[in-house]
Parts: sequence; structure tokens; C-alpha cells
Amino acid sequence: MCVLAVACTNKPANSNTCEAGESSVLEVEGTTEGDYNYQEAEKLITKSAEEFLSAIEKHDLGKALTFFSPEYVAEQHDNFLKGNTEQFFTEFFASEYSKEDGTTEWKNDIQTSDIVVARLVSVSVGDEPEDHITVELELKDGKKYTTSFTMFIDEDGKAKFVAAVG
Repeated sequence: MCVLAVACTNKPANSNTCEAGESSVLEVEGTTEGDYNYQEAEKLITKSAEEFLSAIEKHDLGKALTFFSPEYVAEQHDNFLKGNTEQFFTEFFASEYSKEDGTTEWKNDIQTSDIVVARLVSVSVGDEPEDHITVELELKDGKKYTTSFTMFIDEDGKAKFVAAVG
């Protein structure tokens, strides 16, 4: 079994609970130390990210929710946000974005209904403790924003997003 350390910048609900800057451990079944397949991880992260972004473009938020751990959805979406799916995704997409002119802007008001194109720009899988995807969102007003999100491969071998609690 391969054990990968996952640094928590945001506390995923299914982690072994960690605070910012601490680490949690993810055990990947079926592998032994040293044989973690980065190419397979990249394929899985890429496929999952593309499916997630397709669901966002189609405004299929039920499908998009499946890319978060069930525990996280129960804690954040169902309990904390009282089932407010649009608010769940508005908070998920709140981030520092790069704009087309090269400047950055903090956006915390992106509504999924305003997203017309959600495109995967890149996937970074490697020796870092987390795998990152970079996405570009184009809104109805024609503005494009680029940012990165963190994904991990859960104990069931599925790629899920790391998201903040609270």
C-alpha cells in the first residue's frame, strides 16, 4: 500500500481532520511504496475535471456535486448551507482569478448560471502533496477568468475536489 501525504490548505471533510499547514495521510490501495503511477493519476484527474467542468457548463449541479466527497456534501451543502446548491458552488468558485489582461482579481460572486464555458487548461500531478487543475471560466458578459483548484484521489480511487469547511 502506498501512503501519500496530503497537505491541508483547505480541510476536506473526509480527511483525518487537519488544520491549515498540517498534513493528513491518504492510503492508496493496491499500490506499494514507490509504484504510484503518476500517469494514471493524471488521466483520472483529467477525466474527472473534464466531467466536472462539463456538468458546470450544462448547469447540471447534481452531477457536479458528485465530484466532492459525500461527507463534505452532507456537511457543507446539506447542513451548513441548508441545501442551497447555487451558494455551494458560488463559495467553491470564490478564488483569486487571473484576468485576460494579466492582472488578478478576487471573485466571490461567480454564479454557475453565468458560466457559459468551463475549460480545463492544465493538470499538475507530481511529487507535490496535492494535484492541481487550472481552469478557465467564461461568463455571459464575455469576461474570462483563470484559477486553480486542488483535487485528490480518494480511498475508492475517485478524483475529488479539496474544498474549505465553514
